[in-house]
Amino acid sequence: MIDIVRTDQCVLCRACSNACPAGAIRFDKESGSFLYPTIDPDKCVGCEACARACPVLREPVTRPDKPQAVAARSTDDDNRRVSTSGGIFWEAARRVLADGGYVCGAVWNPDFTVSHVVTNDPDEVRRMRGSKYLQSSTEGVFREIRTLLKGGKTVLFTGCPCQSAGLRSFLGREYDNLFIIDLICHGIPSPRSLRAYLDLMEEQYGSKAVSVSLRSKDKGWHRSGVRVDFENHRHHWERITADTYMKGFLWNVYLKEACHDCPFRAYKSGSDLTLGDCWGAEAEPEIEKMDDNKGLSAVLIHTGKGRRLLDSLGLETTAIPLEVVERNNKNLLVSPEISPTRSKYFAMAEREGELAAMKRYLVEKPKARRKRRRRERLRDVRGFFTGKKTLY
Repeated sequence: MIDIVRTDQCVLCRACSNACPAGAIRFDKESGSFLYPTIDPDKCVGCEACARACPVLREPVTRPDKPQAVAARSTDDDNRRVSTSGGIFWEAARRVLADGGYVCGAVWNPDFTVSHVVTNDPDEVRRMRGSKYLQSSTEGVFREIRTLLKGGKTVLFTGCPCQSAGLRSFLGREYDNLFIIDLICHGIPSPRSLRAYLDLMEEQYGSKAVSVSLRSKDKGWHRSGVRVDFENHRHHWERITADTYMKGFLWNVYLKEACHDCPFRAYKSGSDLTLGDCWGAEAEPEIEKMDDNKGLSAVLIHTGKGRRLLDSLGLETTAIPLEVVERNNKNLLVSPEISPTRSKYFAMAEREGELAAMKRYLVEKPKARRKRRRRERLRDVRGFFTGKKTLY
């Protein structure tokens, strides 16, 4: 049974609970603000379906060849404006929907948690655009996908590498009518960390948050920021490298434990395509002209099925060396190191609440904020006069 998987191994893909025929698996064991699975012995029938579905207990996918890499962007500027990078997901989703298929991806819930949903409603699929840097629940969706696939429907799944591996492991076989797209993943914080951040913002702005964008392009792709809108019509915007929540994410303070030794990096999730930001484009002559500060994607092609899907989308693409993508997206291959602050942060969160821990370890002091913003203004001015793109 999956109770042999430790919390530092569990990737929270929920393949186990999707597979359990008796509803015996609950996510109620807390560790580091995440909830991990436990088995109800009164319901468990001992069928071992959970263990067979768990991707951590199976060998990860290994392919003989390295993926091909391309820089790509949608020709629809409105799509790129609301997408994190080059708008590739929406173009792939639109193609699958046009062919009568279904799309599974992550959407915001009203309480600012995130869940995967399966739908053929274009409006619902639009909600899947944009990065959501926190753990998403896939409860029930793997079963929905299996039913659709067996019924002959085409399905596009998008998620983190661990979730993509979880779906493949749950299904236990290949389907020609399934496309899996995973994301270049740094790691995953918990919904409780985001809730603490929103409590902090609501305290600061004196109003309830009504929307969140963790990768807003209000000031361009190269200056992506976090935007929070409030009921009182005020809004918060801060560069992702300086925003309190994103610092905890990028500094590895509150990622789930398995992210620090992820078995599905280095192209082992079994996906058909991998999407991410094409960082470093401004320094690569072959793709610099594609970087208009509206968003550019790096796409890694793992399978012939993935190549066929990509070629059908009508994108603007340029082949690039895989090394360019790997050099500028190190977490493709290497797991992030555990922050030395992590244990202190969660110890304080357990004693005094996560909001208190966030204020203690992540909120920038006023003097440091003033110095940083002066440096940023100077850098922006230099960029304006030299024509060099500002990178955060």
